[in-house]
Amino acid sequence: MRYLVTGARGFIGSAIVRAALHAGHSVAALVRPGSATGRLGDIANEVTFIQSDFAEISSAATREAVRGFAPAVVVHAGWEGVAGGERNAEWQSARNVPAAFELLMLAADVGATHFIGLGSQAEYGPCSGRISEDQQLCPTTLYGAAKVSACAVTQKAAEMRHLKHSWLRVFSTYGAGSEAGWVLPMAANTMAHGVAPDLTLCEQRWEFLHVNDAASAVIAVGDCVATGTYNLGSGNARPLRDVLLALRDRIDPAVIPNFGAVAYRPDQIMYLEADITRLRNATGWFPMTSLESGLDEIAREALEHHRQLAHV
Repeated sequence: MRYLVTGARGFIGSAIVRAALHAGHSVAALVRPGSATGRLGDIANEVTFIQSDFAEISSAATREAVRGFAPAVVVHAGWEGVAGGERNAEWQSARNVPAAFELLMLAADVGATHFIGLGSQAEYGPCSGRISEDQQLCPTTLYGAAKVSACAVTQKAAEMRHLKHSWLRVFSTYGAGSEAGWVLPMAANTMAHGVAPDLTLCEQRWEFLHVNDAASAVIAVGDCVATGTYNLGSGNARPLRDVLLALRDRIDPAVIPNFGAVAYRPDQIMYLEADITRLRNATGWFPMTSLESGLDEIAREALEHHRQLAHV
């Protein structure tokens, strides 16, 4: 099939592009005008790039380019304001919700048959325990509220325009190339310099899904035409302290992390685990990457980065 992916230069979006290509699909990436290929540099010749930002999704030029590519599946992985410091930005809904709606309408106009949007566990709010898709939605950030709104708007529009609609609520993802401020790469990069990272007490039980597994789930949903709302996670929560110590042992066993140096946030989630039964039953998908091999990857990346800096 032909996949159009927004947010294709991002951490998850670029993995989705790779997964679609690996599955034998043709891929177009909607990217901001003049932006570099970034994480797609090594496969840029395999991807059709369509230059457009969210404000121009409904423009004649974007419409013509997307119609020329003729996607069957549109994957909306793009989102402004994913970083923690922007999750309560006042423009979260004003920019992202209309962009999601316009993208779905464009998908319908050019003949696409399936719209897949990436949501977030932030839609549930500070829940504790194993979360199913039937959990009440109580977001505590504008980011989470905007995701809820984008899902509702695109779902209704898809019904009106006769498109298949899927919404995947993404839990914690990780892997090489992830954002440096996230807890695993932050801790890894700090420890690679022989420095103890400042952390909370890390009593949380969290789950981590490798980005390649997250991407393969998106393609499974597209290939199976699985519609509805699904949790996208590993389904296996681990004690965060144990995960960080296992990462430490791969980098520098002599480092003693400063557990408790950082206070918990007021809305800190202490136990987060996705129930992925619905997604597995609909597609047959399940995570293939063990946390242990994923931590090996994070450690190698941090140590290699440290070696490169040492030789500058």
